[in-house]
Amino acid sequence: MENHHFEYEIMITQVNGLMERRQNVTTIYLSVNAAIITVIAFLLQDVQQITLNQQVPILLLLLSGLAACDLWRRLIRDYRKLLNWWYEQIRKLETKLENDKQIITREYNDLYKYGSVGLTKYETRLAWLFTIVYLVFLIGTAFTALSVIF
Repeated sequence: MENHHFEYEIMITQVNGLMERRQNVTTIYLSVNAAIITVIAFLLQDVQQITLNQQVPILLLLLSGLAACDLWRRLIRDYRKLLNWWYEQIRKLETKLENDKQIITREYNDLYKYGSVGLTKYETRLAWLFTIVYLVFLIGTAFTALSVIF
């Protein structure tokens, strides 16, 4: 029993560390997206007629934003898989514990019977929202650049 308790504590510590790193990833990507949008807004500040010289860095920033969003979605997916695996291991270990000690299993059974619980779907939707905004501005900027060239 004592061995299971030690193993259980290690697993919980691992999950908490993963959750913290995942939160840090989201914070970083929100900051990156905010910085990209801020730089674009700064470049467009007080612009009457946008020139090709202004459009190129904006296009590069928009492409960078799209790449960041894609990477963010992949990391969200990978962290979800990793956390789900760890929670599954914890639930397996909890079957060896007394019923009143099976907290993660009770949480899983009580909450997940109603569907998905957690921030993954919201984080993913936010990444898609940024992607759509970048795509709309990318298309608009590309058409404007083409009209300046031709």
